[in-house]
Amino acid sequence: MFIARSDQPPGTAGEAVSAVEPRSERSADGTDSVTLTVMTYNIRHGEGTDDRVDLQRIADAIRDASADIVALQEVDRNTRRSERVDQLGELARLTGMTGYFGKARRHFAGEYGNGILSRFPIERVSNTALPGGFARGRRAVLTAKIAIPAPDGGDPLDLYFLSTHLDFAPVTGPRLESVEKIRGLVGAFGNAPCLLAGDMNAQPGGETIEALQRDWSRAHPPTALPTYPAETPVRTIDHVFYRPQDRWTVVDVAVPDSDVASDHRPVVVKLVLLPQERSGSGEIGNE
Repeated sequence: MFIARSDQPPGTAGEAVSAVEPRSERSADGTDSVTLTVMTYNIRHGEGTDDRVDLQRIADAIRDASADIVALQEVDRNTRRSERVDQLGELARLTGMTGYFGKARRHFAGEYGNGILSRFPIERVSNTALPGGFARGRRAVLTAKIAIPAPDGGDPLDLYFLSTHLDFAPVTGPRLESVEKIRGLVGAFGNAPCLLAGDMNAQPGGETIEALQRDWSRAHPPTALPTYPAETPVRTIDHVFYRPQDRWTVVDVAVPDSDVASDHRPVVVKLVLLPQERSGSGEIGNE
């Protein structure tokens, strides 16, 4: 179930911190399409490979990518290890974006979970528990309904954006159960455009990604772009998915050379959201 925007003060997770002019544009052929830059980033509570917790480095990576919407994982809120900082609220302040936090579990006397940052208005949010394979490994998916400004000045376009971090257990059971839970969530959205982004703890060709691709198309380049570990990445476990396929064209997928700010590298995807009456090929993201 969705909940309305909270009334928390500016600068904390769950409330817009500034009114940013929306960025939308028409496609090259002049049709009413919208170009979005989406990022997913497992930030490991801002702790870099140098063992320093520095949220400014995370914010810099987001700003350098010119991201419109960001899915964040491993976000702390008021934990002892992160000096009681509301990390999503702080990242919202540093980037000038709207921020929402979704708790996965209690952690270090605070909370730990996922986040969403957006340059566009977030109309509603919900947080849904997902299966975890370990006692301390409870998971969640955070869903936001985002109002994307229409290029023609008409009614905003509804986009459902999901940020998640699936279980890391060596067995696939909890991840596959999570895929089924997410399938049930997005089924209620009909044919509305949706994006799913996060650390899936699963690589292309594996059972989890294959299960996701029954409902989603994965944005991917012709060659693999590993994201973990950040210093010398060898595993492709951070992903962006989209649906329905004929509403999206993937323009570019990149993994920035960010090897210090977290133990993961971010994934940045540029997509075009097509008008409902048009069909796209999916371009490089079609699988």
